[in-house]
Amino acid sequence: MLLLGVLTLILAIFFTRKDCRNLRNGMLFAFSILFFMITIQMKYFSMSFYESILWIIEKPNLVIIQIIAILLIYNAILIKKVRSPWLDFFSFIVGVGLLLLIYYHKKIFSANITLIIQMILFYFTVTFIGFCINSIIYWCKPKKKDWDVIIVLGAGLIDGKRVTRLLANRLKKAKTVYDQMEKKPRIIVSGGKGKDEQISEAQAMKEYLLQLGIQEDEIIMEDKSTNTFENMKFSKEIIEKMNENVSRIAFVTNNFHVLRAAYYTKKVGLQAEGISCKTLPYYFPNSYIREYIAIIARYPKIMVGYIIFCLVLCWLV
Repeated sequence: MLLLGVLTLILAIFFTRKDCRNLRNGMLFAFSILFFMITIQMKYFSMSFYESILWIIEKPNLVIIQIIAILLIYNAILIKKVRSPWLDFFSFIVGVGLLLLIYYHKKIFSANITLIIQMILFYFTVTFIGFCINSIIYWCKPKKKDWDVIIVLGAGLIDGKRVTRLLANRLKKAKTVYDQMEKKPRIIVSGGKGKDEQISEAQAMKEYLLQLGIQEDEIIMEDKSTNTFENMKFSKEIIEKMNENVSRIAFVTNNFHVLRAAYYTKKVGLQAEGISCKTLPYYFPNSYIREYIAIIARYPKIMVGYIIFCLVLCWLV
């Protein structure tokens, strides 16, 4: 197990240095931690391999309870801050649901079903830890100081025509980076027009940047995209059509969103680095959990395969 832990850690470091956008990196770090935990339990606590696995599968319940507590606290802060109880009950619903499941699954279900539930919770815990590790690595990665193009990713609008506080923070961050450079980069504002919006997000962002003092001829609008993947895809198409030598590209978004956005740059073949702007503390947990769900939802076959594996394993046991 120690050898597996060391090998997994070496692979994690190697692939991270090669491309820190790859979601595989965080999972390798998470599994290296897992292997080291098993090694410690077997060597210092006289546990068998099987006992170590069962212990680790059960312990994520404690981790999830702590996450639930944080989610519930932040949800209460969110509701108090925005003074709108209907704005966002996401964390409350998830928190209460998981709390009920953890406290009552042993009383309601048989031993085999209980084990399946614990193994599924274990899957989410390990993948979430991997996602967190990957995010931290990407946030801490040293960034360049000069860019040819800065892409600002859109978000929803207020009253269908004004940028939100979240989107304004992205634009202000882009302006800060812009001001720090002697040779001014082009800024691509990326975001289409939603069904409930009067103008495109790109148009609203352009107007906001003009108010911040950016020259109009330095702003390029990409107003067709409807999601992050299309933000990157259509922005790349614009860059490829520019009659300029563009090799240093950055995109600006919120810290909770930067890893998934970076993942999409890899998917579309765009060599770009993410610059994150801060998010209000009470808004971060909900948004970060949603990013995690959006990532794992892109790999349904892995999750279905894991659930089938759990069912078969419990049936054999």
